[in-house]
Amino acid sequence: EIKNGRVKQGGIFRIDKAGGGIIPYTDREATSSPVTALAVDGSALWIGTVNGTISRFDIKEKSWKVMRKTSDRIRRIALDGKNVWFACMKAGLYRYDKAADAWHHYQHQDGEWKEEKGSLNPSKTNWVSAVAIAEDKLWATVEFNKVYLFEARHDSWTLMGEANNVFDMAIDGDSVWFASRYGITRYQEFPLSIGWEQDAKIAWYWKRIQSLHNQSNDQRAMSLVMEIWNDEHLNSDIKQRLREILKEMAPKR
Repeated sequence: EIKNGRVKQGGIFRIDKAGGGIIPYTDREATSSPVTALAVDGSALWIGTVNGTISRFDIKEKSWKVMRKTSDRIRRIALDGKNVWFACMKAGLYRYDKAADAWHHYQHQDGEWKEEKGSLNPSKTNWVSAVAIAEDKLWATVEFNKVYLFEARHDSWTLMGEANNVFDMAIDGDSVWFASRYGITRYQEFPLSIGWEQDAKIAWYWKRIQSLHNQSNDQRAMSLVMEIWNDEHLNSDIKQRLREILKEMAPKR
C-alpha cells in the first residue's frame, strides 16, 4: 500500500524508471515479516526476512516460492553461480546448492566453521555481519571482526585475520574492501603471478601457513612448508617463485 508517496506495507518494491511509479510485490507467507536481504539471480530474486524465511521470486512470472524457513534473521545474500549463501544474525551461514537442490548449514564454534547436521543453537559467535564472493571463494566476517575465507575447491575455511567492526565488504580484483565504524580497510591477497593451475595450489598452501602462524602454530606451519618442498608435482620454477614469496613475506611474519 502506498499513501502520499510513502510505502506503508512490507514486501519488495520495483521502481518503474520509465513511468516513475512504485510497484509493490507481496506474499502472505514469503513477506509475512520485513524483508532484510535481497539478491538478483538472473530472472529471479532471492529474498530473506526478519523471521528467517528464504524465498525465491520469479520476476517474469511474478510468482513466489518459499524455499526454506530458518530460525534467524537473514542479514545478507551472496551468489557464486552454483550456490546461494545466506548470512544470519546468530545462526551462521546457509548454502543452497542449486544443481543438487540441497541445503548446507555452517556454524562457527570454538574458532572453527563446521557443517551443522543436528539441532541449531544460535549464538553470538555465529553472527555473520558481512559476506562477499569472488569466483569460488566466499569471504565472511563473524562477530564483526573475524575474517574467514571459504574455498569451495578444497572445502576448507581459513581464518585470514581481523578487521574492526565490519558491516559490509566488497571485492575488487585481488583486494577485499571492508566497511567499518572506523572507515574502510583493504586486504590485498599476496600476488601470485605464475598463472597456471599450480598457482591455486601454492595460494592454498600459503594461506594455510599464514593462518597457522596467526594462531601461533608455527610447528604445523613449518610442516606445511616441508610439504611444499616435497610435493613432486611442483617444478623447480614454481619452487623458486615460492622461495621468493617466503623471502618477501619473512619481515612481516
